[in-house]
Amino acid sequence: MRRLFVSVAICTLCACGRPAPEQTASWQGIEFSRMLVHWQRYTEPGYLDFVSEAQPEVVQVGFYGADFWALAHVPQAIKKRTAARQPVDGDLKASGAYFENLNRELHQRGVKVVGHIDTTYHLTGLIDGSEGPREGFFKFYNELWDEAELGPKPVQDPLELLQRKADGSPYSIRSDDFSPWPIYHGCLNNPHWRAVLKAWVRRGIARGLDGFAINYFYTNGCVCQYCQRGFRDHLRQRYAADEIRRQFGIHDLDTHQFAEVNGWYKRNEMTPLRLEGQKFADISRKRAFDEVFIEYGRSLKPDLILAQWLHSYQPVATNDERMMLPPDLWARGEDYLWYCVGRNEPTLLMRYMRGAAGDRPFSVCHYERIKIRAAMAELAANGGSPMTRYADFTTPESRKEVVRFLNFMKRHDAIYHANRMAGEAVLLYPRSEIQNGRLMDALTAFHAIGDRLLAEHVLFDVLPDDLATPERLAGYRRVFTPSSAYDPGDLHSGLSRFEAPPSVRVSANRPAQGEEIDIHFVNYARRESDAAEHPMPVSGMSADIVLPPGFRASRVEFITPEVDGEPVALPMQQAAGTVRFAVPEVQVYGVARVYLERGTVAGALPSRLASFWPQSLAMPAAAASHPQRECDGAGCLRDVSHVH
Repeated sequence: MRRLFVSVAICTLCACGRPAPEQTASWQGIEFSRMLVHWQRYTEPGYLDFVSEAQPEVVQVGFYGADFWALAHVPQAIKKRTAARQPVDGDLKASGAYFENLNRELHQRGVKVVGHIDTTYHLTGLIDGSEGPREGFFKFYNELWDEAELGPKPVQDPLELLQRKADGSPYSIRSDDFSPWPIYHGCLNNPHWRAVLKAWVRRGIARGLDGFAINYFYTNGCVCQYCQRGFRDHLRQRYAADEIRRQFGIHDLDTHQFAEVNGWYKRNEMTPLRLEGQKFADISRKRAFDEVFIEYGRSLKPDLILAQWLHSYQPVATNDERMMLPPDLWARGEDYLWYCVGRNEPTLLMRYMRGAAGDRPFSVCHYERIKIRAAMAELAANGGSPMTRYADFTTPESRKEVVRFLNFMKRHDAIYHANRMAGEAVLLYPRSEIQNGRLMDALTAFHAIGDRLLAEHVLFDVLPDDLATPERLAGYRRVFTPSSAYDPGDLHSGLSRFEAPPSVRVSANRPAQGEEIDIHFVNYARRESDAAEHPMPVSGMSADIVLPPGFRASRVEFITPEVDGEPVALPMQQAAGTVRFAVPEVQVYGVARVYLERGTVAGALPSRLASFWPQSLAMPAAAASHPQRECDGAGCLRDVSHVH
């Protein structure tokens, strides 16, 4: 195979001399890099032995919200395959006791336990007919609510808790692979429903949880009295009466009845009112999260670990439940981030998550059942915590790979624990464009340049444009802006050069301690198969690394989970400001650790970099964001005839 030359330029020690990205003031945070996640197989024999072998720091398992209370008493023969799997079939009390014991067992193995809690969904059951509300959630609420466990009911009639349609009837959907009954939804703006959630939070903490992964923040266009009132207040606080008439066609806001309060980005169907509805919905989700989990949950357990389980199906995500949040609310109070990302490669989203949240822990649920090694590697390489929801630990080969990878990360914890981004360049994520209703154009441009940067192996971070202050950008050599009108020219000007195959992704991190830069390689190439991963190794790579002024490489080591044994010391050649070495074969994942020490090597800098160093710590003359247009093809500023 032809030799692949990698040229990595490191402008100063610890990621171009810039300080660590700021964390939000409210985030005290835990740091971890290894986790296990299971939705169903936690009841299998040998699960606890598997946890002992894998040695995670966090285990995300069990159910404590509507996914438990509405379903645990329903026999699996009635529920369908996608319903949350309960430990003791059809027995609410026994299932709760099982989770308490599981939490004790996991704590004995030295891990933190985070439970799933559904905030709106899973409210399946029947409400029609002379018998009234029954089955599923309604049977639980009417017959099985135990005040000794949960306190008094917030209201007597469970129908008062539900999301509503414009005609006043409860909103429902059908899902044949989940339940034979309709699925209703609790309303996050309803104070009585929030009281139900608080009761469930209190019980989960009593059962020994360290934290919650909170999911199903679905609003579904609810227009109950609480959503109507809240949306009116939202508009009133942001617009004068004449602006409301002109922009939204609403002449009397106090009496206006909305036919929907939009909660999702509707491609090619957005109007000014729907855009405001989505902003209100995202803020409402955040307010409910804050009240129930941060304010109430942490009043019971101050160190309660919290994460929101959200969605962002790549590449053009219209289902992100917080895409409209301002930066001061985005992920505030969360210990780690979690997104379900669909089937496509999530590298750009992971870098956005990391840049937007200030390098705190994160994971993604990549809907990938075959390329398990690649799914773990992409997270480790980009500062995330590999998770294994789709890895079957009951299969020997799958179990071996999960245990091997997590054990590898534990052995080399120094380079993973609390590491930081170390990109040479930064790509701005167009969050302000998206929040102004230009999602399709903005994300199309973002992925066009982002995919090109990945394919050409540029070492880059991603930062939301509304956080891109001069101080944050000053340490980057180049700033790339996503715009159909923006031509970045030579992507490698002043940057590292990776002449690697397109199947390889590269990223740079710096550890929390020590003078070191770590270059991560993830190889996605495999022989296509529906049954096994079948990676296709890459060999013949080499690296040409430009060192920071005043430093030289003391040694270079290569580590990989794919080969047992100690780190491999790589032969290297140094000239002034550079170190060169060959990269061993990479099956799926490997890391080159470049250790630095103060000192210089005689000789001239390569000519292509000589003119770069005097400006190495100054912000480059980056192209400004392209002028904002009134609207993209989504139609966000169409006429107001489509007003509810």
